[in-house]
Amino acid sequence: MPLPPKEKATEACVRSFRHALWSPFASGMQNLPEGRTGLVLTESGSSLVMALLWEIRYLRMGRGRPPVFLASRPVPWFPEAILTSVPETGADMERLGLDYLALPLSRDDLALLFLRDMFFRGRLRPRSFLCREAGVGCLYPLYRIAERDLVRFCARLGLPGVQKMPGMEETRAVVKKTGMDTEVLRERIFCAMENVREETFPDMGS
Repeated sequence: MPLPPKEKATEACVRSFRHALWSPFASGMQNLPEGRTGLVLTESGSSLVMALLWEIRYLRMGRGRPPVFLASRPVPWFPEAILTSVPETGADMERLGLDYLALPLSRDDLALLFLRDMFFRGRLRPRSFLCREAGVGCLYPLYRIAERDLVRFCARLGLPGVQKMPGMEETRAVVKKTGMDTEVLRERIFCAMENVREETFPDMGS
């Protein structure tokens, strides 16, 4: 299915979905570090929303450095995307001239990752806007946006659906079985991660 005109999606972001998408995105981006960031475009609609919001911030607001789009296949909205696999190491990042990698994970995704690390890895690993994953500086620009709002936006605009994070089936099963799959719990986990002091978890920052 072809994507709708980008102008239509842009207008919907800053007007119809201003409170649900644009405001929390812009608020989180106040923590954007200096450097060149690569935005990972996947088959999930959430990655298109992330790239669109970032582009609005750069083009309309004139803030930050121009984004670099990374994709494994051509994306109609972003024909300038570099066709490459997702960088996994510092060497991959250096080859592409990037300092940070932006991933399209929502508030719900980060809460689920927190529970996975606690349940199955025996550690507390809160994630916020910026943290390090395997030595790579990662940004989560959608970390203040609820998955339900991404789903609503994609459905209304006719974008690809928001895909679930792969490899999280076991965690989802535990969350569902224990009755913890609630909006209230996800909101509280998110608030707890936002209030974490970085000196307690030094690998969160840059």
